Amino acid sequence: MRNDNMSKAGVIGECEEGTVNLRFRDEKTLNDKVFSALARRDFLRFGAAGAVMLTVNGGGKSFAAPKAAVSHGKKRAPSDFKEVSGGADARLHVAEGYVADILLRWGDPLTPTLGAFNPYAQSPEEQEKRFGYNNDFTALFPLPRDAKNPDRMLLCVNHEYPISALMFNAPEGEGGAYSKKQIDIAMSALGVTVAEIKRDGKGGFSPVIESPYNRRISFRTTAIDISGPARGHARMRTKDDPKGETVIGTVQNCAGGVTPWDSYLTCEENINYVFSTRTPEKISDEEMKKLRRFDFGGKPQGLSEHYDRFDPAKEPNEPNRFGWVVEIDPYDPTATPVKRTALGRFKHEGCTCVLAKDGRLVAYMGDDQHFEYVYKFVSARPYDRLNRENNRNLLDEGVLHVAVFEENGGVIWKPLAFGNGPLTPENGFHSQADILIDARQAGDLLQATPTDRPEDIEVDPLTGKVYVSFTMNEKREQTNPVSPRPKNVHGQILEITPENDDHASSSGVWNMLLLGGPAAEGGTPDDETTADGTLSCPDNLAFDAFGRLWVATDQGKNWHEKSGSTDGLFTVETSGEKRGKSRRFLRAPIGSEVTGVTFTPDVKNLFVSIQHPGGDGCENWEEFARESCFSDPATRWPDFKPDMPPRPSLVVIRRENGEAI
Repeated sequence: MRNDNMSKAGVIGECEEGTVNLRFRDEKTLNDKVFSALARRDFLRFGAAGAVMLTVNGGGKSFAAPKAAVSHGKKRAPSDFKEVSGGADARLHVAEGYVADILLRWGDPLTPTLGAFNPYAQSPEEQEKRFGYNNDFTALFPLPRDAKNPDRMLLCVNHEYPISALMFNAPEGEGGAYSKKQIDIAMSALGVTVAEIKRDGKGGFSPVIESPYNRRISFRTTAIDISGPARGHARMRTKDDPKGETVIGTVQNCAGGVTPWDSYLTCEENINYVFSTRTPEKISDEEMKKLRRFDFGGKPQGLSEHYDRFDPAKEPNEPNRFGWVVEIDPYDPTATPVKRTALGRFKHEGCTCVLAKDGRLVAYMGDDQHFEYVYKFVSARPYDRLNRENNRNLLDEGVLHVAVFEENGGVIWKPLAFGNGPLTPENGFHSQADILIDARQAGDLLQATPTDRPEDIEVDPLTGKVYVSFTMNEKREQTNPVSPRPKNVHGQILEITPENDDHASSSGVWNMLLLGGPAAEGGTPDDETTADGTLSCPDNLAFDAFGRLWVATDQGKNWHEKSGSTDGLFTVETSGEKRGKSRRFLRAPIGSEVTGVTFTPDVKNLFVSIQHPGGDGCENWEEFARESCFSDPATRWPDFKPDMPPRPSLVVIRRENGEAI
C-alpha cells in the first residue's frame, strides 16, 4: 500500500542532505514485452468486455471471505444502497441509512490499567499496551474458537507505518530531528493488535479492555521465530542472532490473510523504509545490487542512527530478515509469532488462503511495487480439518510459484524451486533459501510478468475465481497483456479462473474485470457507472458472504488529479450485464486511505480501517492548501477536539434498521 508521506513525514522513512539513499531501481522495464497496437486493441476488446469467460462451480473455499457463504444459498445480493457523492472534506461519509461507529482509535487502551490517551505524554512502554498507529488489514475470529458466536470475537489488526509529523507535536532531538524516545514510540505503535470485542446491544461492537486475549505484537520488542527453508541460513544470521532463528519485530504490516485453522497472517510490505547507511562504501557490490533491487532507503538520523541493525553496512543480513509473511495464533497470547519463509521474501500485499481440490493449501500474494510480480504458494501436504495441531507448520513445506500472464488470455504459474531452469548456482542460487530470500531475482530469471503494483488478491466464495487489484504504475512505458496502458495512473482489477477449478493447477485463464478511471482516460466504459461511482487506484479487496466484491482505493497525494475525490469504498459487479459497474459506498476524510475491509459472518457489520487521516495530499485540498501536521492538521477526525490530532481508527458500519449490509 503506497504512502507518499513515507518519504517526507515518517520517522521510519525520511532522507536528509548528505546521506546515502539506497533507493535505486534496476532497469526492470527491459524485461517488459513490447506489443503491437493491434495486440493491445485485441486485448482491450476481449479483456474489458469479458469475452473470454470460463464458468466454475466454486470448488475452492476462500478463508479471507466470511465462512457463512453456504448458508446464503450461493445467491448474489444486489448492491442497492444510495450512492455516496464524491468530493473532499474533513469527515467520513457512508451511504444513507447506515451508521459508522468508531471502535478503536490510535492510543486507545487495551488494558484497564491505562487511562485515556494523551498524545502530549506518550511513552514506548505505554504504546505497546495501546491500539497502534495506521491500522490496516483486519480479521475476525469467533470466541470460543470452535463456535460461530456472533456476540464475542477476536479482532486482529495490522499497524503499518508511522507519520511523525502527525504523531508528535514537535521533534525532540538535536537539530530538529526526532529523538530516540519518539522513534521508540513509533516502533512500538507498529506491528499487530489482537483485541477481544463484543456486541454492544445497539447493533455494533465495543472493545473488551480487560480481556486476557488482548496483546500487541510490536516492531520494537516482540521476538518472532523464523521457520521454513531460510531458518538458520547463513544469510539470516546476525550479531544479535548468530543462529538465524529469531528476529525482533515485524514492520510495515500492510494486508494479510486468515488460514483455515484460524491463525492470522500479517504481511511485511515496504521494509525498504527502515534501512539506511552513511557508509555505503562498506557494502559489497553484490549486496548493494540486492539492496537496490529491493528499493531500500530511509533516514539515517532515524532508526540506523540509534540501532546498528538497521544500517546494512554494519549488519548486512538484517534486511533479509524482513519482507516475510508472519503467522500469529490469536487464541494463545503466549504463542510466539512465526515468519514463514517458504512464502518468499518481497513486499507482501495480502496472503489469501484457499483449498485446492486435494485439500492442499494455496496462498495468493502480490508484491506491491512498480513492475513486480504475482505469486502463489502451494503446500506439500493437505490441511487437516480434524486436528489443528497438524497444520501448525503447513506453511513451511511447499512450492512458491510466480505468474506469467500470456497475451492469449492464459496464465502460467512457474515454480520457484532450486534447480528449476535457471535457478541454479551458476546464477547465484545455491539453495532453496537463496531463492526465497531473493524471490524477485528468481522471478526475473523465470521471466515473470512485471505488473502495475499488485496489491490485494481475493477469491470469490461463490465461484472460486481469483481477483487481483493493480493499484497504478505511472512509471510504465511499455505495455504487456495485463498492463495495457502506459503511464497507468488509475490501475485495474484482473480476474483469474484456475484450470479445472483447482487452485493448485499450474495454469488458468485471465480476464480484465475493470480498468480504473473514467472512460475518457481508458477506463472500462459503462453507461451505468456514475461519476461518483468511478473508482481510481483499486487497493484492498473483500468479498462478503453474498458474493459481492468490495474495493477500497489508494490514490495517494494526487487524488485531486485522478478522481477529484478522497479515497473510498466501492462495490463492483463481477458478473451479468452490469459486470464491471462500480458504486461508491463510503468516502473517507481528507488525507486518509480506506483499508482492512472485513464483514461479520452475518454481514450485519462491516469493519473498515481509516488510515492516515490528515496525511496524503492535504496541500491539494483547496480549503486547506498546506502541509498537514500535529498542531495544524487538515482534519481532526474522528475526535474533532482542539487538543487531539487526527487518529487512524477502526470503524464498524451497520444499517440503521439492523438488517444485513
